Amino acid sequence: MSGAAALLDNMVPISQFSQGKATQVFARVKDNDPVVVLRNNQPIGVIVTVEDYRRMSEAEEEYYLLSLTKDRLEHMDDEEPIPLEEVMRDSGISQDEIDAIPDVELE
Repeated sequence: MSGAAALLDNMVPISQFSQGKATQVFARVKDNDPVVVLRNNQPIGVIVTVEDYRRMSEAEEEYYLLSLTKDRLEHMDDEEPIPLEEVMRDSGISQDEIDAIPDVELE
């Protein structure tokens, strides 16, 4: 993705879509440059590539999980953590079931 200055260069009025210029607008998006769509000179949306949207969504989810973990750690007080074996027993999950899950490659 590009910086804030380049983003200013990628603002298009919504009227370009009704003037048959949508192909040109989407070509700019293909170059990994988000396009800000304006109506009455006010931003109403941003067009990004699917890859950029996926990356931003994953980053949002990771941030949420990180903040949730941080919050839980801060509020643990003096509680003892629950051992994995107890969690597995209470959930009805055996080690054999976990071992049977196929490995997943993470990027």
